[in-house]
Amino acid sequence: MIVIGLSTNRDFKDGSDCMPKDYVLSVLRAGALPLILPMIPEHHPGEGDFLDKALKAVDAMVFTVGAELTPSHYHESNLHESHQPRTDRQA
Repeated sequence: MIVIGLSTNRDFKDGSDCMPKDYVLSVLRAGALPLILPMIPEHHPGEGDFLDKALKAVDAMVFTVGAELTPSHYHESNLHESHQPRTDRQA
């Protein structure tokens, strides 16, 4: 079975990691197993090991960052009407 990693979102109210159910349901409908990956704080002692193991455990990855990803990461510029990127999601 294909395993698809899903990055989590941050709930601004309580700071918890969360996942909109539509992502999980879409992966399931495609016949794959969703693996929800929590955010690991940058510079956490196990950050590198966790990321290596997580990426080896999945066949593909969906980054559910939406407007939080700085367009310069993919060689684009910010649109006037776009939201301010969240730098804490771009480690």
